[in-house]
Amino acid sequence: MNPPVETPVTFTRDGQQLVSMFHQPAQPTACAPAVLFCHGFTGGKAEGHRMFVQAARRLASAGIASLRLDFMGSGDSAGDFVDCTIATQLADAHTALAWLREQDGVDPARCGVVGISLGGMIAALLLGDDPDLRAGVLLCPVGDPPAAIQRRLVTNTIPETEDRGWTDMGGYAVNWGFVHTLLDAKPVDHIVNTRAAVRLVHGDADETVDVADSLLYLEALQRAGLTCDRDVLEGADHNFRSIPWKSRVIDLAAEWFGEYL
Repeated sequence: MNPPVETPVTFTRDGQQLVSMFHQPAQPTACAPAVLFCHGFTGGKAEGHRMFVQAARRLASAGIASLRLDFMGSGDSAGDFVDCTIATQLADAHTALAWLREQDGVDPARCGVVGISLGGMIAALLLGDDPDLRAGVLLCPVGDPPAAIQRRLVTNTIPETEDRGWTDMGGYAVNWGFVHTLLDAKPVDHIVNTRAAVRLVHGDADETVDVADSLLYLEALQRAGLTCDRDVLEGADHNFRSIPWKSRVIDLAAEWFGEYL
């Protein structure tokens, strides 16, 4: 059996080059479904322990194309992280999804999105923006932005960020615009505009995003009468850092996209 086709690709948004990896099934069809991958805060298109790489290859083996995106200022994409905001990352995701839908062999009517952590929140916002998306998988998604800020930025760095314009977070310069747009984001309210089927996956030992955040999404989607599911992995941390946890995440995503795309 031939391996899936993997092609590095670039495209631009507002003059900034965005770098991605395009995965296609080994036996392409005229209208394969496709999925956009959105990485987390300070992450990249491979994600930790190459989980996104393995997930994209699993989808390709099931006949589903995908695009793993580096947001502007992350991974191999152009730009500086200090210029990133929630708005720029959401714009990057819209641009990448538009590119994906235009590719030969991709059915633009059968597309989905997967995101992890802050990328899960970006995916939630994208689902709320785009009524044509058919399915989404949100991995430990940020659902309560103010709480996420308090976990990642100690209280006294918030005024420092506002006064100086940026703060140092582990070698990344995070600007006040990023903090401000994150505080203003309402992903749980926005996702209910979707028509997609949404699966939530979270570890109950997540040290970065409280497991209650994914419950906020589930309850909102249920109130809206939308198709949704939530899987909580016992003992799993924020990045699903074990082979059994990672394998379970990939299985759940592949099953969901296989059913709803």
